[in-house]
Amino acid sequence: MIALKYSVDGAIADELQGDALRLRQILINLLGNAIKFTETGTVDLRVALEENGGDGALLRFAISDTGIGITKDKQAQIFDAFTQADASTTRRYGGTGLGLAICSRLVQLMGGRIWVESEMGRGSTFSFTARFAVPVQSSVADAAPAAPINTAPLYLLLAEDNAFNQRVAVGLLEKKGHRVEVVGDGLGAVDLSARHSFDAILMDVQMPEMDGLQATRMIRQREGESGSARQPIIGLTAHAMQGDRERCIEAGMDGYVAKPIQPAVLYAALVECTANVASGSSDAPEVAEAAAASSLDLSAALERCDGDEELLAGLIAIFREDWPGYLQRMAADIESADSGALSRSAHAIKSPLASLGLEVALAVAVELEQMCIDEQLTGAGQRLAVLRRELERVDTLLALWQGEGQ
Repeated sequence: MIALKYSVDGAIADELQGDALRLRQILINLLGNAIKFTETGTVDLRVALEENGGDGALLRFAISDTGIGITKDKQAQIFDAFTQADASTTRRYGGTGLGLAICSRLVQLMGGRIWVESEMGRGSTFSFTARFAVPVQSSVADAAPAAPINTAPLYLLLAEDNAFNQRVAVGLLEKKGHRVEVVGDGLGAVDLSARHSFDAILMDVQMPEMDGLQATRMIRQREGESGSARQPIIGLTAHAMQGDRERCIEAGMDGYVAKPIQPAVLYAALVECTANVASGSSDAPEVAEAAAASSLDLSAALERCDGDEELLAGLIAIFREDWPGYLQRMAADIESADSGALSRSAHAIKSPLASLGLEVALAVAVELEQMCIDEQLTGAGQRLAVLRRELERVDTLLALWQGEGQ
């Protein structure tokens, strides 16, 4: 049995401003490791006031356990990515190195440092500091209201074959009051856009049966032949590369948004495209690309969900349910040496990995897809094993984030 204890310094102010999501990630990782490596005894969280200034405070968090401990030679490297304390430890308890590397990065982003003190057989204490601001009361007159991105409800068509991406886009769009119809391929988009007049079409570029570029060309050809009103089309591209915008515009799109989707970019693209069509402008809008996701950064994932924690929790639940199936299909593709199917499977899993900021897993999926493009599958099984281990580790962290196993 493990006893969980905590204490908070009474000198700490009741209200502080900081990145709550990053702090939560760090604590979940460290507490999760402490529990994992402690079979019996105590896991203790202590929060103390390290420094107190007029406009901020430096807090020190310490997580102590009575677990197996860490050898001296491993303590200096334990926060490096991919470093494990010991091979036998990894086999028995599971890996933790990448989680600690992420903690180190997040602590730095919060203006602090992280360190460990440990003795074999007697347990470990992981400590870190983080800076927080003291909230300042401001008058209503001082606060400039944010300009709304879009207030008019739109009737939209989303052409996207990936269920995870569908949930992201629909969640963001419905949050703004838009009505969304969903199809899973380019053929469906061509057919439905012929039967209904949409305010705008969001078109994934890479889809089975018919890709988004082909579908856009067919829609534009039909509009030209029939004289029907032009429906704005916004391309959705995963990991946009140089030249993608030109290809989208050449096919007849009015703009594009790079995936993983950032809410502000998506909303701005809709405003620009629908405004341009209404005014008769033929100039395609320049739509900013979404920033690349960093490490296991759920704060970035939350931002892509427009701050909607319920939406993010739903996406995490979908991902945790779906990723074993992705890997099962990829294993079968490797077994049958089907590079085409493996490429599609690797491509499909990239979107949820990027949306959740799972950089390490994403890099492996990209590598597998490139191996298929090069038709060189030697070593694909080993890379899949790396991907499986990483996703198993991530799944544990996401389960803790969702409050499971506590």
